[in-house]
Amino acid sequence: MSSSAGAVAGDPTRPVRGEDAFDVRVVAAWLARHAAPEFAGDLDDVPEVRQFPGGASNLTYLLRYPGRDLILRRPPAGAKAKSAHDMGREFTIQSALKPVFPRVPAMVGFCEDPRVIGSDFLFWAGLHVAREQVIEVVLATPPELLATVSPQERARVNAMLDNILPVSTRAEGLRSDSSVGKHLAPSPLESVHVPTLIVSARDDGYGTYASAQYTASRIAGARFVGFDRGGHTWVGHDDEVMAEIVKLLETPVKP
Repeated sequence: MSSSAGAVAGDPTRPVRGEDAFDVRVVAAWLARHAAPEFAGDLDDVPEVRQFPGGASNLTYLLRYPGRDLILRRPPAGAKAKSAHDMGREFTIQSALKPVFPRVPAMVGFCEDPRVIGSDFLFWAGLHVAREQVIEVVLATPPELLATVSPQERARVNAMLDNILPVSTRAEGLRSDSSVGKHLAPSPLESVHVPTLIVSARDDGYGTYASAQYTASRIAGARFVGFDRGGHTWVGHDDEVMAEIVKLLETPVKP
């Protein structure tokens, strides 16, 4: 759940589908009583509720309060395997990851009482920022770039955000990424003898440009493609990057 102090630009949500609706007042009352203390003061009203598209696995809703946005996650209706759509597992894993991986959303609350909306559900509100800031922090991409590109390119970036969830399925990868990032060691790049493509932008929020240039310089025959603008997601350059990837895949490999 992202919390926001204002309107969300490029909002991908839509009105709640009839079959996925729930009693908003009941959920609001539950949140007012049970939310983590640091969120409680912002949750005294009844929020506006909208739904993210898709949701074939778990349903995801935006709850918009006057000063904060929350995300509600719940399983779909109908029969399901006991181990599937496990909101409790997602809540537990994300709670455990948050202290060591700051970009994981913070948990606001987890409800196991099916009388509230017919199933268990959880709320997350990790970054306490507007969508533009999520793009800047999580995707390491200057959000203002999205205003300069095509609707298809904006949709590509928004899809990256929407597909980050559920974090629980990425738990091992997140732990590994965090651990490796803290203990980087020199790699024998000169031993790489296969076609290599390295892409980066100078305004990548993760600061990959210099290391990408260095890596390309150490691998024989590597192709480096650099952009002045584009962020970590190379906004505005997707066609160029895809063309480079096609050329890479068509490069014959020497035995």
